[in-house]
Amino acid sequence: MMNVLLRLVGAHIIADFFLQIDAINVGKYKRGGEGIMWLLLHGIIHGVIAYLCLGQWDNWFVPIFIMFTHMLIDFAKVEYTRCYSQKKCQQTKGETFIFLIDQLVHLLFIFLSVYLFWLLYGNLPTSYCGISLFNNNRIWSFVIGYMIILKPAGILIAILTKRWRNEIHDDGKKDGALVNRDSDSLVNAGAWIGYCERIIALTCILMNCVEGVGFLLAAKSIFRFGDLKESKDTKLTEYVLLGTLLSMTVAICVGFLLKPLL
Repeated sequence: MMNVLLRLVGAHIIADFFLQIDAINVGKYKRGGEGIMWLLLHGIIHGVIAYLCLGQWDNWFVPIFIMFTHMLIDFAKVEYTRCYSQKKCQQTKGETFIFLIDQLVHLLFIFLSVYLFWLLYGNLPTSYCGISLFNNNRIWSFVIGYMIILKPAGILIAILTKRWRNEIHDDGKKDGALVNRDSDSLVNAGAWIGYCERIIALTCILMNCVEGVGFLLAAKSIFRFGDLKESKDTKLTEYVLLGTLLSMTVAICVGFLLKPLL
């Protein structure tokens, strides 16, 4: 039971975060048939990945159930987001709520798919895959933990800090400082720095080297000190500090939740 759920949760993270490219994410919000087609494509990807990760080649019920329910949930999310955006102008608090509830509902329907299969057929789906690692709960927990701190954590942190990022951007437009600073930055460098720091932090915790997290924070502070000092921008300094602390908090929480399962 646990192994099945872990494989399906892993499949959900892969399809919903790593395989949901920008074109799909934007296309889902288009009106009319075009938006439905993008939702259908996204749902098919979920069904295929769930089928592959489930590993029971004659079991079509669970992947098809996940595919259609995911499409319905995303359709409801799109419609709700449109209404909310018009009323609340996409405030960070509302976006965070939508993101968390959306993921929670997806997970609940994954659990429901396995439960319904058990009610209808009297047995739980098990993998036919002969690879021992594929059926190992510890390996799946390990992989899911690292996947969570990458894309899902990155998106959540971006949503949580959007309010202050927009504030800094607006101030930069007024004095021109932020525009010049952004032009000297590497494309997506901040996101990759976040990925690396969360991977290092999680690895340190899993290896019982918690002091490594403190060393990482100190090292990053040293590298950023000169840039922040020269900018004389209190808001930018606070934004960088907040993003780093959120990133570390997510990695630490995932690490301590993951340790008992390994």
